[in-house]
Amino acid sequence: MKNLIEIVEAAVSRKGVTGITGWGLGNPNDELFEEFEIGESVGCTSETCNHVSHDPAAPTVKLIQKAGQLVDLGQDSEANYYGLVIGDDVRFLRLTSSRAYWDSIRLVEEVPDWALLKLVEK
Repeated sequence: MKNLIEIVEAAVSRKGVTGITGWGLGNPNDELFEEFEIGESVGCTSETCNHVSHDPAAPTVKLIQKAGQLVDLGQDSEANYYGLVIGDDVRFLRLTSSRAYWDSIRLVEEVPDWALLKLVEK
């Protein structure tokens, strides 16, 4: 069993690591990322609400890669793009946000050319 100091130190170290953060964010791939709640649940908590025009309350979540280097490839008006570079391979991710619905992230096959140029800069 861990003592309190070890538990708090682990939480502090996870919070400081670069990752992908979002409200209600789900994990797109358990083999590639670990997810940690880094913020309290916010949003609608009404038990009588059907959450039709919005999602219910959820915590802020941070995804931290298990291996490789996470590269922020930038954003456009629709999404944020990331590259997870593991050796000679790269996996691309697209994060979308909405004020009323949980943030969504998914693995994608392609990103815009302007985002690919960020990989050259790294």
